[in-house]
Amino acid sequence: MTQKNNPLHLFISHLSSNKRLATELAEHLEKYNINPFVAHEDITPTMAWQEEIENFLKSTHCLLALLNTGYSKSTWCNQEVGFCLGRGIPLISFKIEEDPMGFIGKLQAYTPAQPINPRWEAYKIVELIQGKASQFESIRSWVVSCFHLSHSFYATNRLCSALDGISLSEGEIEQIKNAFNSNSQVSGANDVVNILGEEWIKAKRAERWPS
Repeated sequence: MTQKNNPLHLFISHLSSNKRLATELAEHLEKYNINPFVAHEDITPTMAWQEEIENFLKSTHCLLALLNTGYSKSTWCNQEVGFCLGRGIPLISFKIEEDPMGFIGKLQAYTPAQPINPRWEAYKIVELIQGKASQFESIRSWVVSCFHLSHSFYATNRLCSALDGISLSEGEIEQIKNAFNSNSQVSGANDVVNILGEEWIKAKRAERWPS
């Protein structure tokens, strides 16, 4: 996924000691139509860094908390989590060393395999976020936008699974139809029939390959 289309804004909350992992995860998450924000990487020294953090927190669609030892004692991390909880957006707890405490203590944490593979864990984080499509309109909108950029049948089927049982708007259905018409990794995927319907797909395929 090289060109972002309605990307998901993701705030990565972390201790400064975990900057490297946060940056590596961000690099891999960008491949999934995600715009990640890593404070220590994305704020230039000339900017009012606190204001920049607040601006992204106001617009982010989701927060990813990297839970190292000492995370719960960090004033800044607690403020970031509290701000997003107050906005009512989804939070993902990524347990590296520390159990979720304080504001996010009631949330079930995801525990990565050790040693951490940033590429694989970015994939798992995407799955966790996609799983919230039924609860959050912004997540659903992002999932729909990803059809246009899908790079494999498997990726398309995974998007379809994330939307399973969700009532989509006419506009969202139209976006997926457009992706079907322009992206062979969507038109050739098995599970897209669950969204677009067998009759519509048969008609489209008959137009392309008339008997």
